[in-house]
Amino acid sequence: MPGVRYWRGLGFSRPYVSAVRIGINTGPVVVGTIGDNLRTDYTAIGDTTNLAARLQQHAEPGSILISHTTYGLVRDDVQAERLEPIAVKGKSKPIISYKVAGAVPAKSPLRGLRERALSKFVGRDWQIAELTALFAAVEEGRGQIVGIVGDPGAGKSRLLYEFRQGLDSKPVHHLEGRCVSYGSSIPYGPILDITKQKLGILETDSVESIVAKALSGVAEVGLDPPKGASIVLLLLGIRDGSERVEMLTPEIIKARTFELESDEFTSVRCP
Repeated sequence: MPGVRYWRGLGFSRPYVSAVRIGINTGPVVVGTIGDNLRTDYTAIGDTTNLAARLQQHAEPGSILISHTTYGLVRDDVQAERLEPIAVKGKSKPIISYKVAGAVPAKSPLRGLRERALSKFVGRDWQIAELTALFAAVEEGRGQIVGIVGDPGAGKSRLLYEFRQGLDSKPVHHLEGRCVSYGSSIPYGPILDITKQKLGILETDSVESIVAKALSGVAEVGLDPPKGASIVLLLLGIRDGSERVEMLTPEIIKARTFELESDEFTSVRCP
């Protein structure tokens, strides 16, 4: 992510943001070739695309508007503000739309299960017993690493969900970082995910906002803000504010990163 100095070097007072407007709707469309012998286009037509175009026209520069149908599909994944109903061409009644504010930090695929109806959990007694025994060792101060392997849809996330449900009465703080299929080339991928969640960093945050959150988060756990924030910012790929550690050797940076993340994660107060 280019820093403020990078943009100033190009003559901009702040990072340049293209004023793009986006409208998104979800539904059936007709896809095919349209045109004549002189020009033929392959495109999608129908009420779904028409409404998406109308939403795009009503969106402010740099914003995304989505329809009520689309919001119902992505409401667990985005932060969105419901707007006043708007009148659009081709619709007899005003439509409800939402302005997307940002993405919700990635969580387990089974988030929100408390509000959903689940099938009976059966056939996993020995696995739950194994996890419970390992957790008992953790309570005694002997850390554990557990790998759960299985085909997609085998119930790995459900198993962890049920195990966590059984720990509700214990003073346990749960931290979760996701390993995505496209993240194999991203260093410290799950650690980055957890760090962003703890600091409240969103994908739409500016560099200045991320720096402020890093300083505040490091101070809250009792660490030296400038020193600790430099490591966090370097981990997040932000050059502004991380200059003081960039000259260190990779080995020292790695050691300090592990030390900082360990202090940050273990500083959480359990209920």
